[in-house]
Amino acid sequence: MKIIEAMKRVKANKEKVAELQGKLSQICANLSHETPLYGSETGTKVKEWLQSCIDISQENVRLLCAIQRTNLAISVTVEVG
Repeated sequence: MKIIEAMKRVKANKEKVAELQGKLSQICANLSHETPLYGSETGTKVKEWLQSCIDISQENVRLLCAIQRTNLAISVTVEVG
């Protein structure tokens, strides 16, 4: 994978996490007298979304570490003047 592709994937993953966080905040903010949007499946949906956030975050960590490792391994000579 190229560095640019990894950076684009990190950005896309951050957008996915933000979208999932929005869903979670809307679903978990129900009052006790309101009917859950997903009925009895609400708990399952929330667990799936949380697991997705965790998985995506771990993918981002892996990609960012790979980018940093690549940046450290490649030497660049800069001439001034």
